[in-house]
Amino acid sequence: MNAKLGGIPWAVDNLPFMDQPTMICGLDVFHATNLGKKSVLALSASMNNSATTYWSTSVVQDDVGQEASNTLCNGMTNACEAFKRINGKYPARIIFYRDGVGEGQVEGVCRAEISQIKQAVSGLGLADSLKLMYINCSKRVNTRIFAGDPNRYQNPLPGTVVDGGITDKDVYEFYLVSVAARQGMTTPTRYTVIYD
Repeated sequence: MNAKLGGIPWAVDNLPFMDQPTMICGLDVFHATNLGKKSVLALSASMNNSATTYWSTSVVQDDVGQEASNTLCNGMTNACEAFKRINGKYPARIIFYRDGVGEGQVEGVCRAEISQIKQAVSGLGLADSLKLMYINCSKRVNTRIFAGDPNRYQNPLPGTVVDGGITDKDVYEFYLVSVAARQGMTTPTRYTVIYD
């Protein structure tokens, strides 16, 4: 009830990167069948230093099945303006999580969105002072992670992070097992930092 009314039911102490004004954003696209397969883009952005209050918006995109955002510049400008209204200043850092982009779409989708974010930041006069980290979250991966001894494998515990050995050596990426799953069904999410 508290969360639904805009309250803060819990928070994580000492979040990294929060020593300066930091806005954590998330973007995903939903392809709605009731809209004739048009895509609905949803953007949310944290408004406080514990990342527990959020500003959000959604947009129905023009093209059918469109994964890439063509309105992100406007959305990010509005998010930064909302951050300034609440905090008295613009964010010094933006950590941007993008969901739903497959490996083959990174160049066409992520790079274009990074350009839009940079355009929004530049339009606010923050191009030289603001730092951006864009992270692509890919759930559709073939990698499986197991724990335990040979011949007695089990699922890894939720919260398990793998950041070496099986990761791409040319980019910064890590795998995260975020939830408990049925035996043998654990599929991690791969997080790849595309730009920082």
